[in-house]
Amino acid sequence: MTNNLRRLKKDLCSFAKKCREFKYTDSALITFLITGGVGISNNLFSSEVDKSIEAQKQTISTSIKDIHNQFTEARKENDKLLKNTNLELIQLMEQGDHVVKSPWSSWQYGANEFTNNWNGTYKGRGDKKEKYPYEGIFQRDSNKFNRYVSPISRNYGALSSSTVNPKSASSNNRTGLKTSYGIESSVKVEEPITSLELSAGIKPRMINKQPLNITLGPVNAPNAPVLSISAPTPIAAAPPTIVPPTVTLNLPKPNTKPFNDFSFSARYGDYDSGGSTTAFLNKTEVAGRSYTLGVNPNNPNIDPDNLQTGDLNNKAYEVQGGVASPSGGKVVSAIWRINSKGGSCRTLTPATCHTGITEGDENTAVVKGFTYGGASTTDPVKFYVAGDINDDGSNILAGKKGGIALHTVWNGTLHDIEGHLKGRAAMFSIETWHAPKLVFKNIKLDIEGNENTIFYLYPSSYYGVVQNSGDYNSFAQRGAFIGHVDANIKSQKNAIYSVMGLSGSFNITSTGTYKLEGGNNLVYSGLGYSPNFENLIGQGGNIVDMYGTGMTPIVNLKTAPESYGDGNVIMYFSDLLPDAAAGYSYTTIYNDGANRHDSWKKTKIGIHQGELKPSARIGEQLALNSSATTQTSAGNIGSGDNKYVENNVGILAQSGQRAGIIPSADLGAVDPTNNFAYVDKDKVHALYVNDIDVTFGKYSKGNIMIASERGTQVDVAMPTNSHTEAKNGIALRTDAIVDYNKSCII
Repeated sequence: MTNNLRRLKKDLCSFAKKCREFKYTDSALITFLITGGVGISNNLFSSEVDKSIEAQKQTISTSIKDIHNQFTEARKENDKLLKNTNLELIQLMEQGDHVVKSPWSSWQYGANEFTNNWNGTYKGRGDKKEKYPYEGIFQRDSNKFNRYVSPISRNYGALSSSTVNPKSASSNNRTGLKTSYGIESSVKVEEPITSLELSAGIKPRMINKQPLNITLGPVNAPNAPVLSISAPTPIAAAPPTIVPPTVTLNLPKPNTKPFNDFSFSARYGDYDSGGSTTAFLNKTEVAGRSYTLGVNPNNPNIDPDNLQTGDLNNKAYEVQGGVASPSGGKVVSAIWRINSKGGSCRTLTPATCHTGITEGDENTAVVKGFTYGGASTTDPVKFYVAGDINDDGSNILAGKKGGIALHTVWNGTLHDIEGHLKGRAAMFSIETWHAPKLVFKNIKLDIEGNENTIFYLYPSSYYGVVQNSGDYNSFAQRGAFIGHVDANIKSQKNAIYSVMGLSGSFNITSTGTYKLEGGNNLVYSGLGYSPNFENLIGQGGNIVDMYGTGMTPIVNLKTAPESYGDGNVIMYFSDLLPDAAAGYSYTTIYNDGANRHDSWKKTKIGIHQGELKPSARIGEQLALNSSATTQTSAGNIGSGDNKYVENNVGILAQSGQRAGIIPSADLGAVDPTNNFAYVDKDKVHALYVNDIDVTFGKYSKGNIMIASERGTQVDVAMPTNSHTEAKNGIALRTDAIVDYNKSCII
């Protein structure tokens, strides 16, 4: 029985192998024993074909055809690549030793996974660089002769083999390198050298010519021709007479007698934080505030060229809401004196000074001291000032013919101020013996009437300027005028920066716009001596650059003033001017004393020992009204053509400044009472103009960029000029100097 079951089981298993629809199981064996039949899911004897099987067959057939087509396309692309590389392979074979690298596109890649354990790593790991040292395109020799010299040629030894280059395709440059590529090895077989026999055969040509039979006739000499030529002697040419042109320079006559009858002693009031170096002053005027001096407080905006009864009033007033106070005014020659020594290090040393005072522009400079100004940029504090503009004593201010709006002592910031100068008035009076650093923000000035000054440097003797004595600061710092002051100058004989006599060191860096509608005005009036304190450090009781900002005087007109009037001078350096002589008044100076005034008088000469950059736009228009076709009456001088701006000068130097001038002997540094001979250490040199930007517009006529007289030496952008741009100085100009405004070229 058991054997029968085993045989039956074996038969069913054999049947299951032949019929896919039947699967053998023990239950199938039992079913067969009971029923005598097997269970099959499909009818084996049906003629109908299962649609799902046919669909699957169709899908498999389509997939096989697609794979066949893809192999066909790949074979075609491979054939193309082989054709493209065929020429390169032939060229490499011509050179002897070579390596043939299969194109990457013909490589086939495969991946597999092994589960057996080799008890180690693949021995070929990491040897690709060794077996395949170079995978790039080999470089052929650029010399065609070298390419085709066979290694078995006697000329092969002449090729250079000193350089071994694994990238080279030439065998002479591959000495010592492996000749195999990867696991491939080859037998080197040299192609035989093809010999070419060159020979020449000479076949001499036989020449057999008969001599020519030529009979020559008689040869007679020609008869000389008879010439008849009339050649008279040429007339001597008289040389032309050259008459050299006569060049006449019509230079302007600057005002060498500037009005300077000012005093700050009698003043309306003081804003002062005292002598403390830790106390700072911050004063902001209330909205709508104005001050008057020398004009009617109820109608301060007078017309100096058309005065009416009651326009002048020789008192000072504060005006608020239309009400002037005090009643009856105050007899003064200046309105405000402002002072704060907050942040000063004058009693310290540079090593112990940490107040952080710096120079820069109006937004970056740190000067400490005071802050004074109006309520806001749209509500500035206003000043109206006029002196004795009729010069008849009818408007004397506390014994003086001139009036001062603001007198500053030490460092500070002035902001939101509107000034109206009506004649013989000074907007800012500055003490040269303190050399303050001042920052100006949003300052707008309207200049009418004559003989006004915007920045008046109050003069002082040697005693208060070039030594450490008393409560002074010029020995410890360079002063500075930094920032934005805009001024419309409609009248004549005005000065923007006025230096009279000996001056402390100042960095005048102007970014405001000065518009000179009137004539005979001076932007920088250099009527004094400005030594270079950088060369005096350590002298005079320890002159020192306390804040590290530099001590060289600078005049840098970064924003070019605009001149619409005749006879304006941008920078003027005067000859020695008399004092208390015929036609010249006595100049009141600070720190006067025995012999001090007599010594100071010798410094009334335009000698500047620092760095300069004059700038100007002359004659680009004729008046403040850009559409004007003629100058104003104040702008047209004498019999000049009112349709042109005439006789302006960029630099007018008449001082005779040059090497050889000695301060102790020529500029009063030594007198019977005072001895400041160490000032000689700052040797007088030429006028250093490091840069210049003076241009002439379409209305310009007869104007001059630089005029030098009386032996004055002017060095323009010379490499020997001092240039301290690292300390806010002026860099030497390196490009061409032009006399036209590049920004106006269309």
